Amino acid sequence: MRLEDQDWVINPNTGNKINMKQQKTDVQLALIYIDSRFPFFASLVRRLTFMWSFQCETACTDGTRMLFNPEFMSKQSIRMKAFVIMHEVMHCALDHLARGKHHDPTKSNIAADYEVNGLLVSDDIVTADDMKPYYYDTKYERVAYEVIYAQCESGNPPKPQKGGQNGSGNQDNKNGNGSGNKDDKKGNGTGKS
Repeated sequence: MRLEDQDWVINPNTGNKINMKQQKTDVQLALIYIDSRFPFFASLVRRLTFMWSFQCETACTDGTRMLFNPEFMSKQSIRMKAFVIMHEVMHCALDHLARGKHHDPTKSNIAADYEVNGLLVSDDIVTADDMKPYYYDTKYERVAYEVIYAQCESGNPPKPQKGGQNGSGNQDNKNGNGSGNKDDKKGNGTGKS
């Protein structure tokens, strides 16, 4: 049975119980928020399949699906749920899977996160304060993935502001974009967050 078809689920990694009815309602509200404020993103979101999964620590995409960890999403406000959705969509829009295909997965995740988060802040979709636990720095606003990746390759990888989250790969640890914890041992693939 799919997670989205259940009223309650238990996270097999933490043992915590998550109200899936509430999560589905909250995601619908986040989608309405995106529809009403960011029509560009709304059209892109509709092209991806939305799925719940405990196989990614936070969220990820493989270019056709967006996977969201129910427990991670349960801790986000409606506005931050909308941010997570738009963040994953941006990885697809910016073609990070193809651009990072032959790069180191961890450094590629970091570079892609900085590019996505910089764009979302510079376009006033989220604030710099919202980005404190994520990879964001004003110097990377509107800077291409390849430039940021080159800095990572030079041995000077950018650091997250606080708390340090970066991307995790998809559920089979290959190609995915995600916003996950930097210490994520599951799904830290070639994805971006």
